[in-house]
Amino acid sequence: MAVYFNGMNARERVALTLAIRQFGHRAALGRPTGPALDKHSTGGVGDSVSLPLAAAVAASAVMCR
Repeated sequence: MAVYFNGMNARERVALTLAIRQFGHRAALGRPTGPALDKHSTGGVGDSVSLPLAAAVAASAVMCR
């Protein structure tokens, strides 16, 4: 929310992106064998898509990593 209200300049965006990239564990997934799918969520209270979408993807047997 702070970024939404205050914005970020280019230098701040680069610093944040590099920090996020370097944080945590990196998974070695190898070479993809099919299409890559991604569904991002901001984690808001009104996110009514993530749970039903996860169930639909699981039911359709899409391989997720």
